[in-house]
Amino acid sequence: MAIDKTLVQGAALRDRLAQVAAELAKVSGRVDAGALASRLVGHLASTNAGAGKADVDTTDAAAAHRGLVAQLTAASAARRRVRLQVFDLEEDTIRAYFVAFPTPEFGTATGSAGEGGGAGGVVVLTGDFGSGKSETAETWHRQTIADLAADAEAPLPVWLAARDINRPLSEAVDAADRTRWRGRWRDRGARIVIDGIDESDPARAQALLEDARILTATVDNTQILLTARPGAVTPSTTEHVETPLLDEDAALALVRLAGAEARATWQWTADMRASVRRPFFALAAGTSLARDDAPRSEADLIRTLVENALGNGRERGAVTSNTGTILTALAVSLTNGTGGPGGTGDGLTFSQRQTLRSSRLVADGPGGTVRFSLPILQHWFAAQALLDGTASPDVVMGDRRSFLRWRWAAAVAALSAGDTSTLDTLIGGWVSANPGAAGWVLNQAFKGSRSWQHERKQNLEPTDSPRRLLTPLRTWSDALGDLSRRVLPGPV
Repeated sequence: MAIDKTLVQGAALRDRLAQVAAELAKVSGRVDAGALASRLVGHLASTNAGAGKADVDTTDAAAAHRGLVAQLTAASAARRRVRLQVFDLEEDTIRAYFVAFPTPEFGTATGSAGEGGGAGGVVVLTGDFGSGKSETAETWHRQTIADLAADAEAPLPVWLAARDINRPLSEAVDAADRTRWRGRWRDRGARIVIDGIDESDPARAQALLEDARILTATVDNTQILLTARPGAVTPSTTEHVETPLLDEDAALALVRLAGAEARATWQWTADMRASVRRPFFALAAGTSLARDDAPRSEADLIRTLVENALGNGRERGAVTSNTGTILTALAVSLTNGTGGPGGTGDGLTFSQRQTLRSSRLVADGPGGTVRFSLPILQHWFAAQALLDGTASPDVVMGDRRSFLRWRWAAAVAALSAGDTSTLDTLIGGWVSANPGAAGWVLNQAFKGSRSWQHERKQNLEPTDSPRRLLTPLRTWSDALGDLSRRVLPGPV
């Protein structure tokens, strides 16, 4: 429509120019009035057509921009949905938790997320197992998407999983650029997340960090956030940011947000409260407590949390036959407190430590040693040692100090015994050695299961049940000695 109007206006102008040209021709004899007028009208039409094409290009660019933002937003939502799937939770259920999530700032000082860090456009975000590194990175990534939504010329948001990068980093970013002008991110800059660099071998992880440094130094307005467990790479002090743990109140609030009742956490030990300061375990605890088949005791909750963690997501391959043996040995050494002078060692060789550092279940300790990243992991692996014979069950009741170190492992072992014979042997030995301490173990392991008779339980097996009832009764009677005459109506 605009072109037609221009043509009409041009025709009138042509007639007027023809008159002027005729007058000029009288003077110089060199002006072709018709040709001059026609060329002018053609120029006007061409100019207007170009303006129309520019309008179309602008409309297409706006649509492409909206499509890119929608695509990035959908991909982010899908990643978070997958991470929450193991808890059977939707993001909307715990949105209040994500709204308050701290994110790293690209400043000049080492610190925690939300406190600055990362001069030169590179931040290495580290954290122990379950600390929420990926969620912190996702929150930062969403902020960069919001920036792009507000400004089409903002740096390009890019999310890369380290395990999928098998080419130079700049080429990986090119491949992730879904705009129509692939490679243009070099002009506008980028905001790049590389998640899980510790999932590759140490040499590859360090190489990715070096590539990130080079890319931010050569492409203006580019920032790169890498996530890793502690010790996986060696960032500079200005690049390193730690993922902050939740404070205790926030952790318990997240447990409740995931579905648990407040009273379910009232009797938790210091170890359990420390464990749920990692968001992964707070969510796991909350969803476990919210289910009808919720753990019946704290020992059961420890077992459930660890086994769910090791059976889902990235940690599924963390325990192989080799690493499992070393992790069990580490648990025994740390629980006994016999790893080295003053009990500060771990009892492992350098090679064994390096093997465990790739498992993501340990963190660096003093003097080059390793420690479990969570206390409940140590309890669980120590329980496996009691069950498989790596550690003698007698160690639990050795003395007061030994009992205090081993009691939670003993409770988890009692719950995890694979057959009645193993369970009877464990409990019988502990009752004989110290009936009071054994009573504590039984209470922590089975206090939620005192009512054995309910509709889902079969009747007691008539052949073996009398023996299994009589054996522990005699064990308790012998262990209590003279006191048993005050408890039991007669000898057994």
